[in-house]
Amino acid sequence: MLCTAGGCLLLMACVAKPDMPTLSPTLLEADVAIKAAFLQDAQQNNTPMTMNMVKTDISRMTVTAVDDCNVQQDQTLICNVYSEFQPEGSDKIRRNLDKIGFMKSEEKWVAMLFKP
Repeated sequence: MLCTAGGCLLLMACVAKPDMPTLSPTLLEADVAIKAAFLQDAQQNNTPMTMNMVKTDISRMTVTAVDDCNVQQDQTLICNVYSEFQPEGSDKIRRNLDKIGFMKSEEKWVAMLFKP
C-alpha cells in the first residue's frame, strides 16, 4: 500500500497518544472552574471579609479565551487563560494572561491556582 505524505501525517495525527486528554475546557467551563477555585481558596485561607471581596472580584471577571493547552505527566492540562477584569468602581478593563492547571473530576473541569 502506498502512503502519501499528507495521508501519513493525517493518520499519525489521528492515532497520536490516545490516552491523553485532547479536549480543553470551554470558556464557560474554565470560567466556572477558576471562580470555584478562587472561592475554595478564600474559604480555606481567609476571613469572611476577604471572602466577600473575592466574591465581588470574581463577579467582575470573565474568561475570554483558553488556548495552548499541554498535558503534563500527572495528566494535568496546563493552558493559557485569557480573562478580563473590571475593578469595582472603575470603568477600565484589565486583560490578563495566566497559566492555569485543569483536571477532569467527575466529568467537571477543576482549576488549580498554582504556578506549574
